[in-house]
Amino acid sequence: MTMGGLQNIAGFGRAGVQVIGMSAVTRFIQRLVGSVRNIHPVLMIIGNMMRAEILSHFPQKVGEKGKSSDGQDWPDLSEMTIAMRTEGDPSKGRDPMALRDTGSLYTSITFKIEGENVFAGTNKKYAAMQNFGGTTEDGFTVPAREFMWISDAKVQEMIDRLVFGLIGSAFAYG
Repeated sequence: MTMGGLQNIAGFGRAGVQVIGMSAVTRFIQRLVGSVRNIHPVLMIIGNMMRAEILSHFPQKVGEKGKSSDGQDWPDLSEMTIAMRTEGDPSKGRDPMALRDTGSLYTSITFKIEGENVFAGTNKKYAAMQNFGGTTEDGFTVPAREFMWISDAKVQEMIDRLVFGLIGSAFAYG
């Protein structure tokens, strides 16, 4: 039972714990955010976390496969792709890992901060085809190799970082 902002806990009367309504929590968060003079360092941390999470979906070494958001391994490279990369001779040629041939897509993953928002992505035009799959103008089928995703656990970690960053910023400048 709630009495005057205090909760009556098993006969302890008014010596129980204080109950804070959601409006009080909302006001606290608004004051906290309002007291932060520079959220940019926190957004930089979150942007770097987003980039690192996306890059972790790419194979990191030969023989390793990338993972889609549903936990499935990426499809193997087609025989045609392998032949093109090795010029018919597997001992010479480029990286056999999916989406790591030249490293251009991998190294293009970045983030940008606009106001109080962080966006992660790439400027490579072919990235969407690689991520979602589809059919090229030449009629070749490209299987989806989903790399642009962030796990629920990483999202929660970013939220935690944001909250702790805001609190730290509020006290550092407060």
